[in-house]
Amino acid sequence: MSLTILKNYFCSLECIDCWRWLDNRKELVVVVVVVVVVVVVIVVVVVVVVVVVVLVVEVVVVIAATALVVVVVVVVVVVVVSTYSSQVRSIDSEIIYVKTARKPTIKSCLNHRENCDYNVCLNRYFVFSECQSDPD
Repeated sequence: MSLTILKNYFCSLECIDCWRWLDNRKELVVVVVVVVVVVVVIVVVVVVVVVVVVLVVEVVVVIAATALVVVVVVVVVVVVVSTYSSQVRSIDSEIIYVKTARKPTIKSCLNHRENCDYNVCLNRYFVFSECQSDPD
């Protein structure tokens, strides 16, 4: 009896690691978005400076080039922000799904933790069939 409780306890610990991994993934998405935005801003500034320096005599061309750059920046920012929002929403739904499962189980974690290896847990602490499992 106590051996089963101990095995299920370690199963729950692995699921806690699963939630932590999902939270870390969300932070990684934020970092990637910030880096992309910074790179886009730097590129835009460089392009505008080059256009102004090269075509300083042609005011109409400078205005047209600046307008084009602004349009490109707006499109890139909208795409990046929408991608970020959908990624975070997707990760949040994974976290909610795992955390609101009836009981933490290896199966629920395996379904929602793409790159993490449960072999260490399985080998060290319990046989898979002895860990509490989802009824379905």
